[in-house]
Amino acid sequence: KITVKGFAARIGICVLSTAVTVLTFMYFNDAFKSESKMRLYRLECLATNGDWDEIIHLHGKDVRSQNEANYLNLALAEKGLLAEDLFKYRQNGPLSLINDVKSQNDIDLLRLSRVLFAMGNMGAAQSTAFNADLAFGDHVPSMLKMITQIDLMRGSYLTAEKYLRLMEKSPFQSKWAASQRAFLNNDEAVMNDATLGNGRRDLNCEDALVLYTNPMDDLFRIVDANPNDTKAMEYALSYLLLAKDMDNVVQFVDKRFGVPALKTLPTPVQDCLLFYSDYFGTMDVDFAISHGMAREEVEQRQAFDLDWCLTHGVTKENVNRFRSFKEKYGKAAQSQNPKVSLASFRDTFWYYLLFTQITDN
Repeated sequence: KITVKGFAARIGICVLSTAVTVLTFMYFNDAFKSESKMRLYRLECLATNGDWDEIIHLHGKDVRSQNEANYLNLALAEKGLLAEDLFKYRQNGPLSLINDVKSQNDIDLLRLSRVLFAMGNMGAAQSTAFNADLAFGDHVPSMLKMITQIDLMRGSYLTAEKYLRLMEKSPFQSKWAASQRAFLNNDEAVMNDATLGNGRRDLNCEDALVLYTNPMDDLFRIVDANPNDTKAMEYALSYLLLAKDMDNVVQFVDKRFGVPALKTLPTPVQDCLLFYSDYFGTMDVDFAISHGMAREEVEQRQAFDLDWCLTHGVTKENVNRFRSFKEKYGKAAQSQNPKVSLASFRDTFWYYLLFTQITDN
């Protein structure tokens, strides 16, 4: 048994104990930060190589942050599954799609560049990719490629050629760089290329070199400038769904359903329209007016009824699913744990709408 005698000795032991506690906390905190950063670097590596299936496989059920969710949703977008499979994975608001948009951290800049590029926001993607390339103190090949591709989209062929010459000096990038020379001073080839042509059409909405305000504001402009951009369309709809902005989902579909990238509606969008139609369709107008809504406002929303839904991409199969959900929800509302009672609907917009509390992290 150790006995500590004297005031000074006891103070010394307290200081030592505190120091050990602080150092232990710092060690594990740094270890956590290190693991978190390593996970992001691994995701970035997979994204660089286009290993979208691997990202979904490894992180689909193990998303630990909004930044990781950005990569997961990017992978879904690249697979053409973002809007359809959105609620099969953990989501928490629009930040799950694009987070820390003002960050100047090196790994964040890489992530943001990729997401902005997928969204069709080419001006912001190029600016962010340029900053990412500078942030690492040496060239990042994937960012140089992105910068070059966007210059080709713009028709800035002299600038693009400068980057191609730089990459041709690298044994790892020279083959790709040489393949891109076919697009120099060749607008027809650019427009016929799936990536470059789509990007050039996205750029039609720009009135400045960098377009970057609110992500959703930009997405509205992009899908209107290029209604063929499926990824931008899916990001736009997913953003509104994750924000639980049903009014704008309805307006978005009302304006754009039938354009090339929105010939059919993803299931979560149909779920949103059905919920909206039922909610306002069963609302008593006098009750709504007594609670501050104008009659015209209620009537405008009630115009988006089931018939409207059926002529705007909602299938009869999903109407039947919604009726089943309503029936089970009525029973679940009387239970002790409605979330458990509705577990079979966990991968739906309805479950997300009712039970997900959107946070900033």
